[in-house]
Amino acid sequence: MADEQQSHRIDIAQPRDRASPVTRRRQSRWLGWGVATAAAILIFAPAAARHRLRAPAAAPSAAPALASGSGGSWFMGGTVSDLPSCGSCEVTLPASGSGTFGTMNNNANGQLSPGVAVVASRLTVHIDTAPGQASRSFILFVRGMTGGLRCDITGTATTCDSGAATAVIPAGSIVQIDVANTGGAPATRAQFSWLATPQ
Repeated sequence: MADEQQSHRIDIAQPRDRASPVTRRRQSRWLGWGVATAAAILIFAPAAARHRLRAPAAAPSAAPALASGSGGSWFMGGTVSDLPSCGSCEVTLPASGSGTFGTMNNNANGQLSPGVAVVASRLTVHIDTAPGQASRSFILFVRGMTGGLRCDITGTATTCDSGAATAVIPAGSIVQIDVANTGGAPATRAQFSWLATPQ
């Protein structure tokens, strides 16, 4: 009886592997095929699929916002053709964006100002060709009103600015730039910018 109990304990503690050699060979082949298939998927999968298999990258940081210390908006523009050369004449340009010059009565160059009053300042102008013995004046003005924001280019200079001067543009006004040629300044293209700040 003791021998039978000891034999029974041995059978429980050390169970025999009943799988046949053929079954073990099949299991080994299936395991090897699975590993090879997984490796092939990683190698030949499209780049996008491989990217999805990787751990997600950290989200990029947000781009810094542009500073606007004055609380205003810059308007920029220029001519798409030369300003005319003439003894004494005036033409107009749109107050922002690129455009062609027109006469003082050409309403096509007028642009609508915002629905709130703004203060115009820091008018800056650059021309490609200096006026020489003549001069060019640039005036940002409201149609129907006198005055405006002005700067003048003379002699060998090619730039000007309005300095500390300001001009109030009422809400919903038609705004444009007057360009005066005095003394026969040569034809040239021009670029400009100015700042509009809510009043």
